[in-house]
Amino acid sequence: MDMLYTRALFLNARRYPRKPAVVFAGQAWTYTQFYDRVARLGALLAAQGVGAGDRVSLLSENHPDMLAVMFAALGLGASPAPINYRLKDDDIAFIARNSAAKVVVLGPGYGGHADLLSQALPQARLLSIGPATSTAMPPAIDTLMADARPLAFDWQSATNLALLHTSGTTGRPKGALRSRWGLSARAIEQGFAPEDRTLGVMPLCLSYGYGYSLLPLYLGATLYLEPDFDERRVADLLENEGISSTFMIPTLVQRLVDYEGFARLRCPSLRLIQNAAGALPYETRAAVVDRLGHVLSTYAASTESGPYANLKGHDILRDQTASGIGRTFFGSEVRLLDDEGQDVAPGAVGEICVRGASQYDEYLNEPELTAQTRRGDMVSVGDLGRFDDEGFLFLVGRKRDIIKTGGINVPAADVEDVIARHPAVAEVACVGLPDRAWGEMICAAIVLKPAVAGAEIDFAGFCAQHLSRFQVPRKFVFLPALPRNLTGKVVKGDLREFVLGRAEAPHL
Repeated sequence: MDMLYTRALFLNARRYPRKPAVVFAGQAWTYTQFYDRVARLGALLAAQGVGAGDRVSLLSENHPDMLAVMFAALGLGASPAPINYRLKDDDIAFIARNSAAKVVVLGPGYGGHADLLSQALPQARLLSIGPATSTAMPPAIDTLMADARPLAFDWQSATNLALLHTSGTTGRPKGALRSRWGLSARAIEQGFAPEDRTLGVMPLCLSYGYGYSLLPLYLGATLYLEPDFDERRVADLLENEGISSTFMIPTLVQRLVDYEGFARLRCPSLRLIQNAAGALPYETRAAVVDRLGHVLSTYAASTESGPYANLKGHDILRDQTASGIGRTFFGSEVRLLDDEGQDVAPGAVGEICVRGASQYDEYLNEPELTAQTRRGDMVSVGDLGRFDDEGFLFLVGRKRDIIKTGGINVPAADVEDVIARHPAVAEVACVGLPDRAWGEMICAAIVLKPAVAGAEIDFAGFCAQHLSRFQVPRKFVFLPALPRNLTGKVVKGDLREFVLGRAEAPHL
């Protein structure tokens, strides 16, 4: 059982009183200073009526006070409930209502959302980070806690429970309650340590950003927190601040590799780039290894199951496709089950079911959806995989990413993998569109490489060379980009609605 987040921070303030805990915009807070701020924020939240079982929502880009509010809420036994700040207003309002938070904290630049959140949560108290720039802004936490004395947290009431909404690639976001994070397992499997200087560029409002931003402070490391990802700034920090570890999604790793200064990058202290939330092309993996050595690790996970496989070290270049996801994560049990709940034979495809120290507790107010993810005491979100004879796991697709055409189930990933091999294709995603004769027809949305004209290419003919007839898309559309959420995953619901002409494409 992992230690409580806030208690670990309290003990680290004793272990490393003068060590920098958080560095942001050139300013450093030692563990003593940062814990003092957390304890005074705990007093402020308690004065607003926050206690065990309550929730505290946050709408903000990365900021040290966002972290401090999270630790303070956990110390009180309340659950942080961050909201993805890039969502549309109606989604923000939906998540706010779903959280039923007692307090909502708005970050710098988000005061304009005060009315929206007040309407969604009329009983909640709104607070803001940074100085109030107008009378319409909620009260600033600095003003309210100017004379607050640090709170002595009751560790019997403290919790590690957070409410994190899923990315919603196949439907609306779901509120996942998580009290287990497998922190020790992550440190052992991935190599995070108290000696680290960890660069945090992922949004704290996401499960990945939340878990891997709080982990360094849990361990006693130093977190260099960035408000967003800027290639030049990131390269400078990696080279000149002794950064030893960082965590990124594939989009950010790609942006770093594409950065004009990447070929000259020197990172003598860097030993770990932890990647997740999607496949990383072989060429990108090879570029990282060639420039920085075997520092790249990429793991497979979901908000519900936690991490279940990890690709690292020399295995990073073992498989030239994007389907190899490594060996079973330390501390996790992975089984591949058929529709009857039986283990499939080696080499066969089955549903990936996970039992581990990091799986979620339940979907908030969604018992039926929660039950759909349960396979006994194991968790599954419908990922399909197969093991090879060396224990290497390959991701085949998702049960819920199936296109049923003419009564035959076609995994979208099977078609996408073929089209992605075409030299003119930069990105591809397949969705099923309604079809009167076949139930669904396969539509391929393609992003072409620069200076390529899609109309001049016979993609149907190319697919016919490699796929069965029923797997060949009957419709091809060409887009400047695929709609993606904040973690970089393709939002197929948005893509389908856009192709059908029923919605604009705000992400494109």
